[in-house]
Amino acid sequence: MNVSDPGPSGGVPSLEDLNAFERARQLLSAVVAAYSARIGVAGVAEAAALRSLRAPLLAEQRTLDPRDRMRVDEIVTKFPALLAQVREGER
Repeated sequence: MNVSDPGPSGGVPSLEDLNAFERARQLLSAVVAAYSARIGVAGVAEAAALRSLRAPLLAEQRTLDPRDRMRVDEIVTKFPALLAQVREGER
């Protein structure tokens, strides 16, 4: 991703956008890591289910754009709870 490219939203991300984006990336990575840790100790069927939950997050790690502030804010808002759930084995 080239942050100097105005992209589809037409604007270069602000420093605030980039800071929020970095926080979202960190949260995504933490949730992926939590799923991976659970997969490592799960049985075959549970591991497959956990991989299917992790897959869209892996894709989003590659495609998340700092100019998509709505999605970035959604991750920053909702993923701390998701991270706790995954770590506790609730999801």
